Amino acid sequence: MIALLVLVAMVLAGLELNRRRQADPGGFDSSGDRRSGVPDRDRARLLDDLRAAAARACADW
Repeated sequence: MIALLVLVAMVLAGLELNRRRQADPGGFDSSGDRRSGVPDRDRARLLDDLRAAAARACADW
């Protein structure tokens, strides 16, 4: 029983450590750009794809 409690405590400690490391994964500001000033190209591409898909869907209405 004690071994199980130790194992659970170790897992929880590991999860907490991981959560703290990932609290600020890429350093994004509120606009979605990286704090380094370099825009996220993947995010921009995704938004463009979503807008194009929405335009196609609305054109078929």
